[in-house]
Amino acid sequence: MFCAQCGTQNADGARFCTQCGHGLAESAAGTKPVFAGFWIRVGASLIDSFILSAINMIFFIVFGISAFGMVLGSGGRPEAVVPMLTNVFVLWLFIIGAQWLYCALFESSARQATPGKLAVRIKVTDLNGARISFARATGRYFGEWVTGMTLGIGYLMVAFTKKRQALHDIIADTVVVDAQAEPAQVIHAGPARRMSGWGIAAIVLVLSLMPLGIIAAIAIPAYHDYTIRAQVSEGLMIASDYKGAVRAHFEETGDWPADLTEIGNRFDLLRQVNRSRYVRSIEVSNGTIMITYGRNANAIIDDYMLSLRPHESTDGGVVWQCGNADPPLGVEPESSDEFGEQPESVLGVTSLEDKYMPASCRTGFGAS
Repeated sequence: MFCAQCGTQNADGARFCTQCGHGLAESAAGTKPVFAGFWIRVGASLIDSFILSAINMIFFIVFGISAFGMVLGSGGRPEAVVPMLTNVFVLWLFIIGAQWLYCALFESSARQATPGKLAVRIKVTDLNGARISFARATGRYFGEWVTGMTLGIGYLMVAFTKKRQALHDIIADTVVVDAQAEPAQVIHAGPARRMSGWGIAAIVLVLSLMPLGIIAAIAIPAYHDYTIRAQVSEGLMIASDYKGAVRAHFEETGDWPADLTEIGNRFDLLRQVNRSRYVRSIEVSNGTIMITYGRNANAIIDDYMLSLRPHESTDGGVVWQCGNADPPLGVEPESSDEFGEQPESVLGVTSLEDKYMPASCRTGFGAS
């Protein structure tokens, strides 16, 4: 039996400590566990994560404004890519540095704890219960990177180790203890009580759900965007027949059709639109095809438009400019056809966001 007053080990059944005379029965009845358990450490980690998230948000805002300035200043030119990547790398360094200094400075301070640990009344010490150095606190912080690579097993070790140590605690020779624990109590403290089976099962469940939560956080938005792109693709598939009709009219007359009334098979084309699930209408204006999404389409693209603009190529064929993409290569400079030169199609309107369109329709595609 260990004395809560001085930490001395005494014989089982002893009534008083042989070192300081403290009543052991009283000690056994009212003393808190020396080593911090799993759930209290989770609580501390959540508080610290909230604080660090606020700090990181400041960095994101500052570097985001800087990146926005770079984009505006470059006019979207490719040479802006290297400064942008440098900006992202510096942002990453700032975030890592802030987290490292936050943990290392607080845990090596006189209070021996981060704000999260202070809030739940626990602290970090070495194996002798003494304050740790900045170097050891740094080793503990980067040791947690190793813990994070173990799919939660390094954190689960808190439930089984005698001193409630996670893997990074073992690496750094540290323990997390009650804020009021004295060095003698840490030195002489007996093994922590074994966790109940239900407690261990709850920890395993939480650690198992964390990767699933991360996967879901990535997969759900990605699937959401995928479904919208699939709806946009339906409009492009229907528009392929419109493109054929516009091309045929141009090859026959040398002019772009002013509207659908100049296309012979317009009723067949309109029937395809009426059977569509996600396309409200497709119009033709001086050769340019404009797709408007609606019906059962996602609200994000409801009433949004995508244009397909035709151009006459240098070899006399027809090439298409989709959405926000640059004009295709090999296109004659546009001018009025009153001088016998290339007829000009309508500019068209595209209001869809780039991420919902195929790559060939996005801003900058085809730029030389």
